[in-house]
Amino acid sequence: MRESRRQCDGQLPSARRQRAVRHPCPDGAAVCPAVSPGNTECRRAGQVSWTPACDDFSSGGGTANFSWGALANHSANQHFPRGIVRQVLWTGLEGTRTEVGNEPLTIGSGYRCPVGNSQTSPPGGQNSRHMYGDAVDVKGTGEWTEERFDSLRAAAERAGAKFLMNWNSYASHHLHADWRE
Repeated sequence: MRESRRQCDGQLPSARRQRAVRHPCPDGAAVCPAVSPGNTECRRAGQVSWTPACDDFSSGGGTANFSWGALANHSANQHFPRGIVRQVLWTGLEGTRTEVGNEPLTIGSGYRCPVGNSQTSPPGGQNSRHMYGDAVDVKGTGEWTEERFDSLRAAAERAGAKFLMNWNSYASHHLHADWRE
């Protein structure tokens, strides 16, 4: 874990200029996605005080079983393909899948921008870990029962999840798990 993080001021080191070009603001200016007009307004509207650092954002990644799109391309992320998905989430999901015998998992939601988080039903919390890129809403495939939920929950816990919701936490009975650091 990094000991210190620079809050983004919009000025990128020259080594990151190419990354910024791949992530232009809506007006075409090459600036850090953390302070692009869309993200600044998004944080303000979502009443979020956390400001991500420039290097928190990405537009790609994935593992053998989980794609960038599955975790970042959700209706609650208005800035796709940009998003925040931390390595600890990728590792936790792969570990969870292994713990349930490599059963395919269905991702309901991964990264959410602050406005998108406030527009989910029910609305996500002001400090939802989805906005930090270390939380996921997930189910197994096929018939979804409380027994299968409990098995998935236990698998996520063995894979290092720090916070897990219960069967009755949501009407859809999906598992919310996060690997906050």
